[in-house]
Amino acid sequence: MKVKHISTISSIIFGSTLLTTVASATSTPLTWQDEVDVQFTFNPALSVTISDGDIVIPNLGVGTRDNSNEIAITVTTNNIAGYQLSATVGNASTYDYRELKHETTSTALFNSLAVGTTLNQLSTPSTWGYSTDSGTSYSGLPKYDDTTNVAVLNDSTASGTETTNFLIGAYADQNQLAGDYKNVINFNIVTNMVKYTIADAPDMQSVASGTDGCPSTLPTGQAYELTDSRDGEVYKVAKLAGGKCWLLDNLRLDLVAHKNDLNSSNTNASDTILGYLKNGGGTNPYPASGVAYATSSNSYNLPYLAIEGSCSSEIYCVNDPSTGSWNKDVIVANSPGSGSGKVGVYYNYCAASAGSYCYDSDVAPENTNATQDICPAGWRMPTGGSSGEYQALFTSYSSNGANFKSALSTPRSGNFYNGSASYQDSSGCFWSSTRSNGSYMYDLYAFSGTFPQHSFSRDYGNSVRCLLQ
Repeated sequence: MKVKHISTISSIIFGSTLLTTVASATSTPLTWQDEVDVQFTFNPALSVTISDGDIVIPNLGVGTRDNSNEIAITVTTNNIAGYQLSATVGNASTYDYRELKHETTSTALFNSLAVGTTLNQLSTPSTWGYSTDSGTSYSGLPKYDDTTNVAVLNDSTASGTETTNFLIGAYADQNQLAGDYKNVINFNIVTNMVKYTIADAPDMQSVASGTDGCPSTLPTGQAYELTDSRDGEVYKVAKLAGGKCWLLDNLRLDLVAHKNDLNSSNTNASDTILGYLKNGGGTNPYPASGVAYATSSNSYNLPYLAIEGSCSSEIYCVNDPSTGSWNKDVIVANSPGSGSGKVGVYYNYCAASAGSYCYDSDVAPENTNATQDICPAGWRMPTGGSSGEYQALFTSYSSNGANFKSALSTPRSGNFYNGSASYQDSSGCFWSSTRSNGSYMYDLYAFSGTFPQHSFSRDYGNSVRCLLQ
């Protein structure tokens, strides 16, 4: 599917001047002049605040070492993979090195510790370093353009708010010239790349499932807008309880207008089966010897479907009661959750199964599943019945119908039979892949109550939902 909303990498670099004033053989302060008190907002949201106050190292005289007071760098992000806070020293114009330079003579004193060096105590004269563990250990900051070393102050792995305490330690000796020494510390904050989300796929057909049927990094309940490459229709998709990715909208694939666009690379059906669907007839897989599609307008063997346009006894349509026009994009007022609420297209079961499950009532075993359907490649219709995926999802929401319908976004889109739509804004019927008995298939029936093990005649036109395989 084409991405409409995607988490992006965001970063900010801001600098503060590190200033130390040295008077030979006297105690002098090391001060970081900090006047940063700002908040930065990104998409995904990333805000940064730094506590006010200078960093002062007291009594920095001959042969002395000490720590500054700590500052707090607080970062908040809604990025599900968190963020990385790092630091460098220097800039492209004045401060090219990790040393502190004398403000007047540009003498380089107070060498920064080597990158990656950790000392329990500052032990080399005229050195300085940073600490994020309250002065227990120190390390040097890399040069601003050193891409091979990263001084990571905090590497968060989840969304939320975290605070990193940062301080400076320094060790002085008697050879320092009196005066001020300066450099610039740069803090770099970047939201971590989400290694894989459903939104990384270029289209719905390219989404790769995880071991749980949905990418593990995808947060539960967050809806993404993705595009079906077959017809450009945009759908809401979310990971729901139980770890599977579900379509939150009714399928709107027009099987008449787009039948020649369907193939085994973009649809969950073989080219042979799709050939039957495209031609409006063919060989039925049950029984093995084959049964021809019927031609009468009310036979379950004919792949009925609903499309936008003129209506006939062979084609199911959707009426927009507000305009009197026929439109698959009618939005039902009674639509819970974050789905679009569009009615979509009604399909009888022969059409929903892409022409693969147009069996006679006495040959297909009960509780068997159609393995091919009109969902995008990589997706399929959910299973039904007592052990089906509709029931499992319903149970995962503690059998709470309101929570379940809101999570799955089940509009009361009604159904279609014998030339007209019925029960719009009253109930919703959603096919499963599982046969119940006789000419009946399991579906999800949602109205004021919720029945995830409902059974319905395959002659009717119901809505189709898909989940990631």
